[in-house]
Amino acid sequence: MAMRKGIACLLALLLMLAGGASAESFAVRVDGEYLASYALLVDDAGRMLTEKHRYAQIYALEGAEPARFVAQPADLTAFADSDVPLRVCLLDESGAALTGFDYTELSWDAAGEVIIGVRPDGGCDVLGADGAVRWSSDFIWLTANGEGGWLALRALGDADDPARGELVLVGADGGQTPLGARATRWDMRAYHDGLCAVYADGGYRYLDANGEAPFSLEVDYAQDFAFGTAIVCLPSGRYGLIDTDGEYVLPPVYSAMERGDAGTSPALLALDESGALSFYSPDGSRRLGVYAPDGGVEYAYTIGSALVSVRDAEGTAYFSPQGEMLFRAAEDESVSAWYARTDDTDPQRVVVQTGEWPDTECRLTDMSGAPVGESYPQLSCLAWLDGEGYFATGTFEKRYVEIEDWGGGWSVEPNSYRYGLCDEDGNELLPMVYDVIECLAPDRFWVRQGAVTGMIDTQGEWLLVISDYEELQD
Repeated sequence: MAMRKGIACLLALLLMLAGGASAESFAVRVDGEYLASYALLVDDAGRMLTEKHRYAQIYALEGAEPARFVAQPADLTAFADSDVPLRVCLLDESGAALTGFDYTELSWDAAGEVIIGVRPDGGCDVLGADGAVRWSSDFIWLTANGEGGWLALRALGDADDPARGELVLVGADGGQTPLGARATRWDMRAYHDGLCAVYADGGYRYLDANGEAPFSLEVDYAQDFAFGTAIVCLPSGRYGLIDTDGEYVLPPVYSAMERGDAGTSPALLALDESGALSFYSPDGSRRLGVYAPDGGVEYAYTIGSALVSVRDAEGTAYFSPQGEMLFRAAEDESVSAWYARTDDTDPQRVVVQTGEWPDTECRLTDMSGAPVGESYPQLSCLAWLDGEGYFATGTFEKRYVEIEDWGGGWSVEPNSYRYGLCDEDGNELLPMVYDVIECLAPDRFWVRQGAVTGMIDTQGEWLLVISDYEELQD
């Protein structure tokens, strides 16, 4: 009997641990109508993981695994003097502080899988995900070379430019080798595909893990490597694509070249002198399509993972990343497809707006431009997660105003904006009654409604309620 009870307790504990591990944390803001704004960390069950009014700002440390957050203190009186830099601390996904307010900046270094903390004295610490200092250095910046060493920047003591320093290679054994070049910390990138783009001594170069330049090039601009290639721009203003040996995958003959979000871009776009636009695979190895309209293409850019916007003599057309024209916007239409949150599923809806402000009409369309669902006065993309879309619907009150010497015109009643939510088929999920709405995850939304801020689901049920009035009574 005792053994059965022990097994039951163990199973219960395992379930509790599994439930805790699956919880997701979100950084949110509480912008009180009568109280000072502050930031919170909350989980998807609606639990507050940090105290009210403790932090002024909280944001996710992009790329960090496991999830980590950076927080600024709510009490900024210690930093009122402009000579005192604002400090931040590191939080884990449960809201626990892993460091004190010991740093002016915290960032994730993917090549080293560590966190770089800039101290108020100008030096840098290397932190583990647990916030423990693995190495405290006097270098003003560090970037991991992917082989246990670092490309570092040693301060020159220049009071006029404290961010400028001498490049130093720090080996995995701690040995230091000056590289005889100078740069600023803003001119040092992270290592990608084994190479780091650096602007030093008035020119761009790529450095390998040994701090050496494996090839030379004369360019006006060099992008980070991604997919084994990098976009460069020559002094002539022509763009080309090189591989990690410095050889051209695409020759430097293009008037423009764009890869969007380099690490996850669905396509590389290259515009030649004739105005023809080529669609390439992200690494530039395969041409997927070409668009060469009369009069040529003016410019093009990727929008997220599923759309390419192309401007030509006839207006704006929208293509797939493979070069297939999906639809062309009418002259009075504007198209939006920027999602605040996406996962690895490609968005399949865009928002099309017609009419002059404030008499606008917005509706969803599919990727062929065919209308989907009902229209709204306002509509914006919030998130595309697990193959489903969430869109903020909006309404407002118009008023006619007389403007001296200008006649009259339509305006919008202040504070009359209200927002709701619809799905990818235009079906209303939440009515337009909220002052603010933000998608945190599927079925989890951060809203403000009058004096109440909190988390709701798609049924409008409040999972967390923070009332201005309750706080005023405390």
